[in-house]
Amino acid sequence: GAWYAAGSVSGAFKFHEKVKAAGLKAKLTVGPWTHGCRKNCSPFAFDDNPKFDLYGELVRFFDCYLKELPDTQIPDEEDIHFWTVGAERWVGAYNWPIMDVTT
Repeated sequence: GAWYAAGSVSGAFKFHEKVKAAGLKAKLTVGPWTHGCRKNCSPFAFDDNPKFDLYGELVRFFDCYLKELPDTQIPDEEDIHFWTVGAERWVGAYNWPIMDVTT
């Protein structure tokens, strides 16, 4: 997902919740970029490079859930990872919306 992808971010959160409600594993990453992780759009960023290894994360995800490789550590991580615009850092959560965030 992307905070700056014109409406797709709400759909990403809704889809994530529907998958979880069906009893399936669900992971979601929402960053400060445009659709496709091409450009960091945070007004607080020093440059527009997203500095996120999207393809590396995709390979790690598929290694875990398609190849069932044990060393990805994905099952032990929070279900949702999102970029906090302004604080300019990643935060993990198990549910959305989150009720309390400690910065």
